[in-house]
Amino acid sequence: MYANAGNSGENTKLCTKHRKKSEISSTKSKQSQSHSFSLSKMRNVLREKIVARIQAGESKASIARGLKVNVQSVYKAWKAYKDRGTTDYMRKQPRVKPVRTESLVLAVKENIEANPEVSIRKLARDHKVPESTMRNLVKDDLGLKSLATLKTQQLTPRQRQGRTEKGRVILSLLKGSAAGKVLVFSDEKDFHIDKYHNRRNSRVIA
Repeated sequence: MYANAGNSGENTKLCTKHRKKSEISSTKSKQSQSHSFSLSKMRNVLREKIVARIQAGESKASIARGLKVNVQSVYKAWKAYKDRGTTDYMRKQPRVKPVRTESLVLAVKENIEANPEVSIRKLARDHKVPESTMRNLVKDDLGLKSLATLKTQQLTPRQRQGRTEKGRVILSLLKGSAAGKVLVFSDEKDFHIDKYHNRRNSRVIA
């Protein structure tokens, strides 16, 4: 019985503490909102004074000294008034429409299906978007990657079997009659007259 009474007392204390914390946080948020509103209102009043004194013919330097503000603030207030016709703070512009639209994604997908070897730079130039936007589109929207092509030998099944058998013969020689001897393997060097080709530039989007 006493244990239950103690638990109920602790719960009451916790509820009271939680209520006090919520009241304090709500009071602080209201104070911050009212403070920000009052600051913006004071700044608007200050800008109105600046504009009025400039229109009266007073110099910007003397206005800055008289109102005890920076000269740049005076210039900014006057410029804002000339550009927008008001001393109020400029509201935030709405977010620009995203470039990675559904039509652009479909168009890029068709280009890649027609020519997988097309580069992302060329796609960006053709569709007149930044290269970073095109890379994000290919990676995130299409789930593709730009992969470098690799040169490999096209061996037939018969050639693979022959190489496997010859490798086993060489291993048996090294373990048997050729044990302890020095074997030298030599091959001819191919000299090409063609220009060097960087294989990293040959890519496929897949």
